[in-house]
Amino acid sequence: MGLFSHIGHFFKDVGHTVSHAAHDVGHAVEHAAKDVGHAVSHAAHDVGHAVDHAAHSVGHFISHTAHDVGHSLSHFAHDMGHTVEHAAKDAIHGIRRAIAQGGKILGKIEHVVGAPLRFVVGGIAHAIGDLIGVHMRTLSAQERAVLFPVFGSSLPYDRILLTSISGKDGRAFTVPGSMVLSISALIPVFGPVLALAGLIEHLHDKFLINVGKAAYQNMLVTQYDADFNELAGSELVHESTHVWQGYNGAFSWGYVFNSLYYQAKCGSKAYDVDETKLKQWDDYNVEQQGTVVEHWYSRGSNVMDKLYPFVRDNVRKGNPSAHTNL
Repeated sequence: MGLFSHIGHFFKDVGHTVSHAAHDVGHAVEHAAKDVGHAVSHAAHDVGHAVDHAAHSVGHFISHTAHDVGHSLSHFAHDMGHTVEHAAKDAIHGIRRAIAQGGKILGKIEHVVGAPLRFVVGGIAHAIGDLIGVHMRTLSAQERAVLFPVFGSSLPYDRILLTSISGKDGRAFTVPGSMVLSISALIPVFGPVLALAGLIEHLHDKFLINVGKAAYQNMLVTQYDADFNELAGSELVHESTHVWQGYNGAFSWGYVFNSLYYQAKCGSKAYDVDETKLKQWDDYNVEQQGTVVEHWYSRGSNVMDKLYPFVRDNVRKGNPSAHTNL
């Protein structure tokens, strides 16, 4: 055998050895990969179980905590309800006793019966109103919806209070709260109003529209509107014009004296407006101004109405002294 033949056999043997080694390494790697895969799978399975148990435990903890908090809040609300109920009974009992003894019901009643009264102020005020025969409330959403297209932002809606008091012959009248505070000693009917005001509102910057027991329930359905064949809400618009006058005037009481003067001087004619000879807004007395706005509203709030310039140039702008472009 020659040298080249030996070399050929040598490389052939080396090739066989390398081939067998590569085959063995392949098997080893394959088995190792399978073992690693099984290990990772088992590890992931164990981790999944651990996370699942942890989440389950956390869920139970949150559920129990929420349940405990719920019970605590329920007990708190229950206790607060009892506190408020007792406060209400104390308030009404105290007022009944004061009336029986002929005493005056003045001041802030909640200072006597305690802070819990604030949680049921509406209900307490209504119960006290039933007791003393006078009720007071803020404007309803429906009443605001009637007034806003007329007055826009020139009217202090949150400062208007309606009461079940009425004037002579059951007529509505509007006065500033600051006036009520000043004249309550002279006009006994306002004493109970102060009692309610202590529960509902402070009066110094409010306006009270006093409309009587029937109209108090709903100012959009009143006997006044029916008697004069006016659109529902017309009386509310007229009285709110007086609020507008007090709110936008230099002196909030001014319109009251103006009204009293012209009613004493002219009687029912104080309300009359000659639409064939229209004048400037501030040339009319306060009752005539109320009539202008009321009639414009009652006739459908039409921008083509001859009274609309008063609404456009004076009322909505909150400017009683502005020139009216008729």
